[in-house]
Amino acid sequence: MAKIRQRFGLTRVTLVGDRDMITQARIREDPAPSEGLSWVTALRAPQIQALAQ
Repeated sequence: MAKIRQRFGLTRVTLVGDRDMITQARIREDPAPSEGLSWVTALRAPQIQALAQ
């Protein structure tokens, strides 16, 4: 992320991925949104059902 920010002069980065690209483990490893990194990802069916309930 640091290389991307520096190269393009970015202050915020949003990662977009499918269910298998951006996992909970990956989110825990990378900087928090307050550090200029946001996530957009898909939910799995059980997660959708849990939200609906």
